[in-house]
Amino acid sequence: VKMIRDNIAAKGALASRVFMDNDANGTFSAGDQPLADIKFSADGVPIANRTDEDGLILLTGLETYRPTEVLVDRGSITDPFWIANPEGVRFIPRPGTTEIFDFPVVSTGEIDGTIYRIWSDGPNAASGVIVQLLLPDGSPYRELKTAYDGFFLFDFVPPGAYLLRISEEQLSSLGLSSDKTYDIN
Repeated sequence: VKMIRDNIAAKGALASRVFMDNDANGTFSAGDQPLADIKFSADGVPIANRTDEDGLILLTGLETYRPTEVLVDRGSITDPFWIANPEGVRFIPRPGTTEIFDFPVVSTGEIDGTIYRIWSDGPNAASGVIVQLLLPDGSPYRELKTAYDGFFLFDFVPPGAYLLRISEEQLSSLGLSSDKTYDIN
């Protein structure tokens, strides 16, 4: 039980749990560990409160009827390759109401490679190629351009299934084709 002396009936509140999502299912379940000392910000302003030993935090005094974005402070997560997924939430606080959101934290990975263009005299590294990382439904997740040597790196990629391809629009505009789309799990 937590006693609060603020008049929370006139303001909005957010109750959250931050935990290491070891099975990457997005919900707190057996085998997941609460994360203590995690900080947050609301609309870019740091919040003094931190999660307790059970990974719980209660944020009170939020302005009502105004869209508010609450984010996990990435710098307060002890491992640089862990990220909150989602990193934050955007909601409209209402008077006397406490919204409840969980913030699962996952260990991320990297996807890298090198793009080559096949010429009559052999393959050469291709710079400036737009490489797309797509969700299984084909919607874009992230995209980037290859470096001078054809290298690309998607870092901080949460666990999941993805498709990797070269931008179809770029291929079309250059009159090129690619026979590869990669499933990544």
